[in-house]
Amino acid sequence: MSGLVAVFRRDGAPADSRAVTPMMRELAHRGVDGHRLWVKGCVALGHQHFRTTPEEEGETQPTVVAGGRVQVLLDGRLENREELLAGLQIADPHPSDATLIGEAYLKWEALFVERLEGPFALVVYDAAEHRVLCARDALGERRLFYAMNERVFVAASEPRAVLAFPGVPPDQDEASVAEFCAVLGPPPGATYYRFVRQLGPAQLLVVDRGRARTRKYWQPGQSGTVRYRDDRQYAEHFRELLDRSVRCCLRGAPVPAVLMSSGLDSTSVAALAAQAVPVRAVSWVFDDLRECDERWGIDAVVRKAGLHADQFVADGLWPLAAGPRAGWDANGPFRNPYWELLERGYRTARLGANRVVLNGWFADELYNGAAGWLAALLKEGRLVEASRGLWAHGRSLGWRSCLGPVRAAIPGAALARARPAAPPAWLTAEAAALLRERGDDGRDGPAGGRAEAVLRARPVAFLDHELSHAHATGVELRMPFWNRKLVEFMLAIPSHLLYRRNRYKHIQRDAMRYDLPDVVLQPLQKTLLGALYRRGVLQNKAGWIGRLLIHPGARWRRFVREDWMWGVLQRLPDIQDQESIVFWQCMALELWPRKEAPRRSGLAAGISEGVNDVASKIGQGG
Repeated sequence: MSGLVAVFRRDGAPADSRAVTPMMRELAHRGVDGHRLWVKGCVALGHQHFRTTPEEEGETQPTVVAGGRVQVLLDGRLENREELLAGLQIADPHPSDATLIGEAYLKWEALFVERLEGPFALVVYDAAEHRVLCARDALGERRLFYAMNERVFVAASEPRAVLAFPGVPPDQDEASVAEFCAVLGPPPGATYYRFVRQLGPAQLLVVDRGRARTRKYWQPGQSGTVRYRDDRQYAEHFRELLDRSVRCCLRGAPVPAVLMSSGLDSTSVAALAAQAVPVRAVSWVFDDLRECDERWGIDAVVRKAGLHADQFVADGLWPLAAGPRAGWDANGPFRNPYWELLERGYRTARLGANRVVLNGWFADELYNGAAGWLAALLKEGRLVEASRGLWAHGRSLGWRSCLGPVRAAIPGAALARARPAAPPAWLTAEAAALLRERGDDGRDGPAGGRAEAVLRARPVAFLDHELSHAHATGVELRMPFWNRKLVEFMLAIPSHLLYRRNRYKHIQRDAMRYDLPDVVLQPLQKTLLGALYRRGVLQNKAGWIGRLLIHPGARWRRFVREDWMWGVLQRLPDIQDQESIVFWQCMALELWPRKEAPRRSGLAAGISEGVNDVASKIGQGG
């Protein structure tokens, strides 16, 4: 992941490199291959280089196109290069992705972004038009943040880099923090800082000296429906799309690593990748915590797919094993409780010949909407299969669990479920009021709408942060399931392919039936990491963890009820799953480093002035 920095003086004043240098410094961890800061007139563009594709070798961004009229900054890679090359006239047979983007902009102007596929965040400066264009990929894999007023526009790959520009206040966004404590993610456009905005997935932002405007260039779930006569045809289509995505992720990675557990998702990625190139399967295993150990599935896949296995013992890698401050940054409080495991996995992968790591993340999100399986079967007239599925569901999960799919099959029931719900019981009255003020009833997405469920705020935020964490160890994380064509396909097929007879991912199991061993396709056991969590956090409450939470000035007290927290502390380690998540969120909030207010300069001071007004205009397309 490269680092992008852009400053555009909308008032025509010259850009000051002294104001931009602190922003570049905040993204220095992304500049493994060097950096460059370009300043001319009212514009400053900076790039921290991290190269993972062959076409990037020797490229120093910003990339110049059309003799200097256009400058391009790119964090990401394109997955439809051949298609773009066919529509453009470029002398270089192997142009970089940034060059392709610049040429696409020259030919199609603001419509160019609709033709790009793959993970990307980009900035295009058009000197002839005196404007800056910023865009983010359709699914929002790569991020871009910004702040602006009528005088200046500032953008960067991370919030802390935007905050480093003089005059951007570090005030936290209390409503976003309340949503964090409610186990939600910030709503579209918001961050954990009041004056720092996030460009949304599939959004194009155009800024010139007179106005700023955004538009959405892609909407999920609008590609129509896919209907085949035979269920096997769905599985074949799924495998074709996943295989294509895996091969796109192998670009520039002659010997990639796959972060692999015994689960269906990461093993699917490893098995398909191994059909194209040699693959290293990096896995954690356990000697003491046997209930966490997954060697039973990992070893079977290694043998069947012919993988090279890199395994490390992880019994001591409990959450925060490296200490309370290790690896945290100022971008926000979000942190994976199993970061210690992941970091070791990334570093193990980094010992190989390249920087690319694949995994199976985001696959679970493709199956949101599985509750509609019964309705889908009934709609197709498959009554016998519907009754058998309901019987198997009830016998396995309890008959009360049948109420969900039955209600989903009743016309009008979705409207009843969409009524506002009460905020989570653990929130304070102040936190609940913040959620209501923002229009959030405490749930993660609307009751209906598979498209909204697939791209929910929290999972996407989770994956965003994992990309940054992986990069901090010197690797680029690539996720084949986080693919636009695959998402569109999954939203277009019947829900009964997502869940069948008490098994999720029916279509994926069918698609991979010849590539994976039966012990993975039809596992007899389910491995969880809860024992590692309890060992590391819940059973060590008497140390710094307890002192952290009971401190009188603890920030969680504003958002989580004290009586709820004391009850959890008294019942450790025998708390429920939801309680353990909220408990972790409170710790993460306390460990979130406070960002100090930067010294305000006369030129950039007061960027907060008018920022809310400008943001509201942008939200309305103004």
